[in-house]
This record gives sequence, structure tokens and C-alpha cells, in this order.
Amino acid sequence: MMENRLVRVATGMPRLDAGLEGGVPENSVVLVSGKAGAGKSTFGAQVLYNGATKYGEAGVLLSFNDPARKIRENMASLGTPIEDLEAKGLLTISLVNPLQIELFAKQESIVIAELLHATNAKRIFIDSLTSFELMFKNDYERMVYTARLLSEIVKQGCTIFISSEAEGDRFSKFGIAEALVDGIIYLRLDPREQPPRTLEIIKMRATKHPLTPLPFSIGQGGMDFGQQSQPGVTHLSVRDIRQAAKYEPVLRQGEEGASPPKEGEIGDGLQSMRKRSFVREKIGKALK
Repeated sequence: MMENRLVRVATGMPRLDAGLEGGVPENSVVLVSGKAGAGKSTFGAQVLYNGATKYGEAGVLLSFNDPARKIRENMASLGTPIEDLEAKGLLTISLVNPLQIELFAKQESIVIAELLHATNAKRIFIDSLTSFELMFKNDYERMVYTARLLSEIVKQGCTIFISSEAEGDRFSKFGIAEALVDGIIYLRLDPREQPPRTLEIIKMRATKHPLTPLPFSIGQGGMDFGQQSQPGVTHLSVRDIRQAAKYEPVLRQGEEGASPPKEGEIGDGLQSMRKRSFVREKIGKALK
């Protein structure tokens, strides 16, 4: 008797895929949650980029937030330019003006079907659910239109990654999406903790996933799960520190009789132990 094997969609991030038994289940809906600056947009765009470059799968980035120019600039800054992928039809950016979301919602079945048919997309990243939900008057409308949007995409044979701002103890602003999705990936950024960035798989349908957070950093090439947390060593990257804007001034303040390392000397991952100690000490003092 042949066993029906579940088809999985790899994120292209090996350590994460290992924790997902090879990837997320095909045609599933995965909520990518976190506070501002946690890396949600980076995660979703990298899933599309990896799908195109590693597996030859076309993807769509449906944005309710950023213009295409900004998305391209952000990807290029991470060393993952997308213009060639767009030219080859492997990545498509589709924009919806926030003021037109309600109109889009009423016509979403037609618009989505045409978009996915034209692009032959196998994976889609929606950025963000929060912007979509805010355009509706009450939770009933939010539930109905969000459910319709997600089901229409799944009907087209597409795997969905959708970002959302975490709100309090909820993984989405209104606490509606949690009941509609198959998986939740939570990204955390806290400069006071070591490591400062972690990813946690809260749930994933038909998957035995780890219950412990996975540390990661963001730099050239996007998200990197290769660094391991070591006692007494901080894995703050320059990008991590800049994201935590309210702590950035500590990098410009010197010790008595000492000067902070120059920006050009810091480097990705803060390779020097001296520089790691300096940043860790400064941030620690700022938080007291």
C-alpha cells in the first residue's frame, strides 16, 4: 500500500526547513507575525526570492503597504536584487492602494484568479494583513473578507505567507487571523535579550516542529540562521542595532577615555569581541 506523502514548500532557509520537516505544507496559509522591525517583510520576500532562485517557482508579492520601488531597494540592500527575477516572470510585485482595499475585496476573486493564472505563481506573500483589516468597519467584515481572500488564493493552488503586526498577546491586530491560518511563525526582536532576534514556530499543520526559538540575524543575503547563541557573546549585527533606533545613540557615546568603534570598523555580525563587548555594555547601561 502506497503512503500518501505530504508535499511541502521549502522556505529555502535550511535550518528553518529542517525544523519544518522540509517546509510548510503545500497550499497552506502561514501567518508571519511580529512587532515592527522584527523582519516580517524580509522573511516573506526571502521566501519568494529563494523559491525563484533555488526551486524555479514563480511567486507574487501582494503589497498593501510599500511601493514597488521601495521593495526593490530593500531587497537590493540585502544583496538579493529582484529585477532579473521580475524580467523572467519568476517574481511579480502587485500593489493595492490602501484606499482601494475595500474595492479590491469586493472583486478579489476575479483579481486574484487573473493574477495567479497570469503569473503561474506557486507561492504568494501578502504584506500586510494589518493594512487589509484596518479598512473594514467591524470584526465580522474583517473575518468574511480575510477568509474569502485566503480561500481564493488556496483554490488557485498557491501557498500563502501573510504578515501581520502582533498586538499584545495576539499574533494579529484583531485576533481574527489565528483561526483562519494553518501555521504561525513569530519573529521577535529585543535588543535586551541574547540572542536579540529569534523565530518561533507557534503552530504548523501536520508538522512536528521544534518548540524552542531559533536565533537568526539579518544581513547580506537576508535572514541567516547559521549563528548559534553562545554564553557571554552577543550576536547583534549593525542592522539589528539600527533597527532598535532608540538604542542607537549609545553607539555614538564613548566610555570615559575611550571612543566607540567607527561604523566602518564594526562589520556584519560584530566579528571583534572588543566591539561586541562595547555594544553589549553600552546597551546594558542604556536599559538600566
